[in-house]
Amino acid sequence: ALSNIALLYAHPYGFLTWLCLGAALLALLIVSAETRRAFRLIAGVQILSALAFLPWALILTGVADRLGTGGVWIPRPSVWDALFALKSILGGYLLGLPLLVLLLLAVIRRAHLPGDHHRRVATILIAVAFGPLLLGFVISQVTTPVFISRYLSGSAPALIVLAAWAAASLATTT
Repeated sequence: ALSNIALLYAHPYGFLTWLCLGAALLALLIVSAETRRAFRLIAGVQILSALAFLPWALILTGVADRLGTGGVWIPRPSVWDALFALKSILGGYLLGLPLLVLLLLAVIRRAHLPGDHHRRVATILIAVAFGPLLLGFVISQVTTPVFISRYLSGSAPALIVLAAWAAASLATTT
């Protein structure tokens, strides 16, 4: 719960990352046979995190209302803006394209393994790495623009761990 609270308060896209993490965990719980105990634990952590974030969420809601009436300085992003942001967080084309291929190969290789712990870890990492970009883009298209590419820097740690996971997954024989 403490790491969730720190994420929510410390980063502009912390709320989006928290939502993506929660969605990934919920998806994993739905497909898992051992859901009841884990669901209660994760739900409790998420509720504690939400309650701790509530005071700041109320302040942000007021700011959003003022921005809605006074105008937003953030432009509505295009698909090209999102692709450029993805390229930036992946380290450019030279590093990013091989990383995406490596990740895809690792996921394909692990997809057929039953009860694979690595698949659960990869699901969470993928949600944290790419979810804020997708969620920020969609929110910016539907409501008030919130998409700023530098806010995606919080995805970098998940991308680094994901790259290491993918390399290790392809290097092992089991």
